[in-house]
Amino acid sequence: YQRRVHGLYIHMIGVAQELDQRACFLELSNMLPGVTLKMEFVGTELDQSCHKKSIDVGPNLTIEAFCGTYIEFLDQVSGPMSKPCVTIGLNAGLGAYPDWTPTVGRIKVGPQKKSNKIIDLII
Repeated sequence: YQRRVHGLYIHMIGVAQELDQRACFLELSNMLPGVTLKMEFVGTELDQSCHKKSIDVGPNLTIEAFCGTYIEFLDQVSGPMSKPCVTIGLNAGLGAYPDWTPTVGRIKVGPQKKSNKIIDLII
């Protein structure tokens, strides 16, 4: 049995300079050539000029930016991007910042009351 994946929706939360390093994510595109990849970069430190802009990084990878909190983003997003396959907080410091508490609660509940996984990567 093989499962076919047609789209991979990824939310990157708490981003700042990662949008400037989007070429690094091109490797993900190269590793999954038959999969449509859509990434949403969400952060309060993003440049306002990037807000709601869409950037084609590769033939199968699109990155969109949202300047604001993840909760603000979730309140506005609809369609497939409202149900990410994974939500990633790079070096988010979830335990160190109490501001993340409502966000983590929202991720755990999810838009359809299903449990999502939380990944806190330290780079």
